[in-house]
Amino acid sequence: MLKFVSMRRVVFTFFSLLIYFFVHSQISIESFRLLENDLDARVHSPKRDLNGELAALIKIVTPETGFDFDGGSLSIVSSERKTGEYWLYVPRGARSLTIMHDKLGILRNYAYPLPIEAATVYEMKLVTGSIETKVIAPELKSQWLLITAEPSGALIYLDEQFEGTGALQKKLLPGSYTYRAEAPLYHPQAGKINITAEKKEEIHIQLQPNYGYLEVISFPETGAMVMIDNEDAGFVTNGKSDRLKSGEYTVKVVKEQYSPATGKIAVTDGQTATITLDMAPNFAVVEVELPEDASLFINNEGRGTGTWSGRLSAGVYTFEARKDRHSNARQDVQLLAGDRKKITLDPVPVTGSADVVSNPPKASVSLNGKNYGTTPVTLNNLLIGEYTLTLEKQGFGTVTKKITITSGGSTMISETLPAGMEVTIASDPSGARLEVDGKEQGHTPATLTLGFGTHNIRLTNNSKVVQEAITVTQGGKSSFSYDVSEFHDPFGEQMALVKGGAFTMGCTGEQGSDCDDDEKPA
Repeated sequence: MLKFVSMRRVVFTFFSLLIYFFVHSQISIESFRLLENDLDARVHSPKRDLNGELAALIKIVTPETGFDFDGGSLSIVSSERKTGEYWLYVPRGARSLTIMHDKLGILRNYAYPLPIEAATVYEMKLVTGSIETKVIAPELKSQWLLITAEPSGALIYLDEQFEGTGALQKKLLPGSYTYRAEAPLYHPQAGKINITAEKKEEIHIQLQPNYGYLEVISFPETGAMVMIDNEDAGFVTNGKSDRLKSGEYTVKVVKEQYSPATGKIAVTDGQTATITLDMAPNFAVVEVELPEDASLFINNEGRGTGTWSGRLSAGVYTFEARKDRHSNARQDVQLLAGDRKKITLDPVPVTGSADVVSNPPKASVSLNGKNYGTTPVTLNNLLIGEYTLTLEKQGFGTVTKKITITSGGSTMISETLPAGMEVTIASDPSGARLEVDGKEQGHTPATLTLGFGTHNIRLTNNSKVVQEAITVTQGGKSSFSYDVSEFHDPFGEQMALVKGGAFTMGCTGEQGSDCDDDEKPA
């Protein structure tokens, strides 16, 4: 009984294996990955789908032939057999693939583990078996590789394939690999690493600087523009550059009024190289003396008033001093680099003269407030232009007028000083008899010319007489008015003359305390 059961189990197992081999697919997927740097779908061998869009390319790696493929509802654009692989073009957005083989069976509706993008290349590795054996995917032993690099922006390459910046974490099959890290202004660093399945490998790369700094000093002055290999370095002397790649450079310093100075210097890793350049002056030092109130012009460009000193580039210059009512002083000078020149400019006055007479003579003469004696007088060596002339004499009016002195001749000035002026004398009421200095002058109102000085005025209106002394001055009062009305007693004989001190008004002591407020004080 036991022997029969065992035999049945053996037969059952044998037929189960036969069914497994014939029913189950002998196709499996080892890996599916994106080939980032593969340009076959975009550049070298592109194909377009029914919508005119570039198809994705799946490179199916297998040594076997005789496969058919079904992409489902989105279909397949094209399928080509290449050496060791199939090239399967599928539309963007394809989700799954069915792989069919007459002998190996069917792998149905394999779902792509990555989104399928247009014009992108993917790799699918197939593992297949034969009809006689069970398909068992080989176990892949792998290990992690960690690479970190400084500076953080360093580019990392593995087997000359760019992997990223700063750090790389990747699982690799055992074997030998080359690595490299590089960054601008740093020396690249490369090496080889053996990956085994036993332990994770870590590599830290510290790139060494391939740069230095350059300090440029200029003499005898700072602030010169710095040029490195004929390009503006972005700083002036005495200053320091940004990072420069190690090597030899040509340095030039440029400053106005100096000849450029040039030199060569080597910049080494991590160091600051210093170069000092002497600039030869390309200017002359000039001092120009001129009157304080004269304006200086150099090549017709104003440089202020009074004495000036400064630098001028080598060349020919016209120095000119300008002063009002003076002839310009001018000098042309050629200046050479390194010259020290002193130039004196003195504008020449432009003058004229004036003859001044007056009636009466011996009037005091002044021009712009400066006294020039009495008339008649000749005023010599006067600067041309406008003046204020004043003539004055005791007892006469003052004459003030503008005169103009011109060059090359004498200006004649003759003036009569006023002896008096018109004066109007009025009265209220009018018609009073008028006497001036004892002479009858008619009746008011009266306008008459009186000499400058004091005059006695007498006005008579019947019994009313007014006498007054008036003073007539140039620019003074010219109108005088007087009250000559007579006094009329409205009470007639009821009025009596009371002499001062003979009568007390108000509340007196005789009334005692019986006084109103408006009666006080007495």
